[in-house]
Amino acid sequence: MVTILNDARAQRIRKLNKEFSQKFPGWMCEGSEDAEGHPCNALFNNDTEEFFRASYSGELVESPYTTITKMPALLEMAKIQGKIRRIAEGGFV
Repeated sequence: MVTILNDARAQRIRKLNKEFSQKFPGWMCEGSEDAEGHPCNALFNNDTEEFFRASYSGELVESPYTTITKMPALLEMAKIQGKIRRIAEGGFV
């Protein structure tokens, strides 16, 4: 799917991507699917091989982490990437 972004949406996505990379160095995001085949984001760190999947609404779908100390950061990553996805699909956040 190709999405044409207007200047306002492109600027908002750039800002969110910059925020994401500053807060979470080494982490990246790409489109994925959950166990039932629903679209979601896969977030991963190439340096540490950590990963998790999150819905576009910012909720964890799959995470190998059980420690409560990592959960706030994972949820924040998921929310930022969910905002980016919704803006790219034509919505405003």
